[in-house]
Amino acid sequence: MVQYSEKRDYFRINTDAELTYRQTGQSETHQGRCINLSGAGVLFSAHTDYAPGTILDINLTPEKILVAPFNAIIEVLRTEAADDESYLIAGRFTETH
Repeated sequence: MVQYSEKRDYFRINTDAELTYRQTGQSETHQGRCINLSGAGVLFSAHTDYAPGTILDINLTPEKILVAPFNAIIEVLRTEAADDESYLIAGRFTETH
């Protein structure tokens, strides 16, 4: 039996993959880097700060075969400033394609 000490429903998969995102209803897209993802959500770095509750369309294109490319809609749960003038965006999947 696998021991799992975190109180999460899904394991996180660490990844370093290119990610594009845009605010739902907007046409301007932005580039980011996926840091990790799980069955419930994603953590990525971005150069834009978003308030919790913001809905984003994301497209993840992994460079390794561990994760297949996919599109999803996320709700931003939290944003945290990073040391390199970027932001860490944590989002919950509301829809995946």
